Amino acid sequence: MVSFISAKDAKSIWGKSHRGFFADQKTAAKKNKYNAKKRSLDGITFDSMREATRYLQLKRRQDSGEISELKCHPRYQLVWGKVKICSYRPDFTYILKKKLVVEDVKSPATNTYDFRLKKKMMKAAYGLDVLVIY
Repeated sequence: MVSFISAKDAKSIWGKSHRGFFADQKTAAKKNKYNAKKRSLDGITFDSMREATRYLQLKRRQDSGEISELKCHPRYQLVWGKVKICSYRPDFTYILKKKLVVEDVKSPATNTYDFRLKKKMMKAAYGLDVLVIY
């Protein structure tokens, strides 16, 4: 037989409520499943060093005037009819020769089925090809 104790009893036994009991235990930092380490540049957090390096390359191209309107992690709603299916956040968008470029930095491990499906949905919904940088 399983027995439960009330929050009042927990507080009297352990000196704190049941909600605060497990909060004192330290949890290990969650490791990225692709071993990528987050990086921050210019107040923007990137999921990997490769993505942060690509940002620096694009920033340099923007400063030289080759590209314009560089945006990091914009959100696109992928809708079928009137139903929102999901959202997609590419790594970068920018204007190159008066054309919008949508870019995502990937490794072979992160080129997953979900990503490939969202890439096709971007083409269907917005007519935009996603440029994949390896």
